[in-house]
Amino acid sequence: MPDFSSNFLFSDFFSPDFHKAIIFISSSIWVVIWKGFALWHSARHNQKWWFLVFMISNTLGVLEIIYLFFFKAQDPWKNKIISKAKTTEFGSPIKEEKKNLKKS
Repeated sequence: MPDFSSNFLFSDFFSPDFHKAIIFISSSIWVVIWKGFALWHSARHNQKWWFLVFMISNTLGVLEIIYLFFFKAQDPWKNKIISKAKTTEFGSPIKEEKKNLKKS
């Protein structure tokens, strides 16, 4: 007959190997998330050296966090969205419209 006592049910939970497994899994998820964001941003901004550093190094996400908060390049898509918003209803840029007004 199997032993269903409380010691049997929770013996694996209190073992040191279980805690090591939990720490390993949680740190792996932490590293994958930060490394993914850093690799994506460095590839998107065509920063090849940063991309190579992130692929080779493993600093538990510390280097990736430093890059994302301090060294990440500006987003090139922001300028394109702003320039599209500053157009007239016919699609000509506002600067050309101002030039036409100055000529007349």
